[in-house]
Amino acid sequence: AVTGTDPTVVLRDNLLATTQTSGGGVNAKSYAIGMVTTTFANLDSNYNGFFSSGVNAGFFRSGSLTGGAGTDYPNLAGWQAAVTDDANSFEADPLYTSTSDLHLLAGSPALLAGTPVAGVTVDFDAETRSGIAPTVGADEVTVPADLSITKTDGVTTAIPGGSLTYTITASNAGSGPVSGAT
Repeated sequence: AVTGTDPTVVLRDNLLATTQTSGGGVNAKSYAIGMVTTTFANLDSNYNGFFSSGVNAGFFRSGSLTGGAGTDYPNLAGWQAAVTDDANSFEADPLYTSTSDLHLLAGSPALLAGTPVAGVTVDFDAETRSGIAPTVGADEVTVPADLSITKTDGVTTAIPGGSLTYTITASNAGSGPVSGAT
């Protein structure tokens, strides 16, 4: 929850997830993010992952954190329209290892979905963050690249003293980005 009238908030490369485990009544909602304000000029939010689940999952809220007041947004598109931010964010289960182990599983939508943040060079395990496409959240997961290079020339006979044209193609069949490959 974020309180204050149009507070200055920079929210980048975070996973905000909540799972409600008890009913608590119709107004006992659980939000991935909630803000008291309805003015978002000082909000800078992008490359985040949001997830709400449970009986009264509220997803997103602004205008009040009090039950029965404020505006609920049932999905990321509604939130994006309200705050005019989070263009590169996603709404999906981050796929944590468990409720007590917040490491990410291999199929997490957070993998490679972030953007480098100045000064954030390691994750919560002291593993180096990707400088190209980091994992969203506190756990950096290294995703492998699978590089291959092929050469084609389309020529069956080479004439002495002549020239040939080759096409060299480098491709990455892996899911991880590559930079500086030589």
